[in-house]
Amino acid sequence: MRAGLSRGRRLHLIKHVASFALKRRLASSAAFPAEPMMTSALLALADDLAADRFLSADDALRMRKEIFPDGVVSRQEAEVLMALDSRVGERNPAWVAAFVEALVDHALHCGI
Repeated sequence: MRAGLSRGRRLHLIKHVASFALKRRLASSAAFPAEPMMTSALLALADDLAADRFLSADDALRMRKEIFPDGVVSRQEAEVLMALDSRVGERNPAWVAAFVEALVDHALHCGI
């Protein structure tokens, strides 16, 4: 990556590259092993976080606690995060960093 890019621009590019890789991987769903059904707690958290259309640093912390306890971001968790991110109008930089981290973790775990 060019040294002249700002931190925000680098995070923006990383987010889009990870999103592209995840979408490509999701298109070939046969490559994924079967996963348990999404927990209602994660879906409720996503609805709660999207309610005010702003994702804060506190929201990022709440998401990390729900997503990362097992150390792996599953396909379903990544899909919920992508849907959540697209539902809001504004994002705190802490949210952007946590979102990118989760997508990259998922991409690396799946071997994208």
